[in-house]
Amino acid sequence: MADLFQDQSQDQFFEVQQENRHLKETIISLRRELESLAFEKEQSVRDTHASMVGEISHLKKTITALRDELEQQKMAYEGKIYQGKQDNRDEKNQLKAIIQALRTKLEKTPSRQI
Repeated sequence: MADLFQDQSQDQFFEVQQENRHLKETIISLRRELESLAFEKEQSVRDTHASMVGEISHLKKTITALRDELEQQKMAYEGKIYQGKQDNRDEKNQLKAIIQALRTKLEKTPSRQI
């Protein structure tokens, strides 16, 4: 009976050892998988960050180009407005000169009475 009890005890001990070994292997496997997932996540974050930095840089360049173009258009528009005002002043002065010349001529011409 002692042999039977000892055989059962050894079998149980062997099973427990096997189960412990299996659990340790499972833990090691899960730890490796977890580390692999963590590395993949970090790599994904780095890739996304690099992509976003590139996109942000591109957007900044686009904004700068659009701002420069807008500034050039504004300067061209202001130049046209200034030129238009100058043209109006010149025309006004010419018309005043013509009016003055006509008045002077009219005043010098003897009036005819019928």
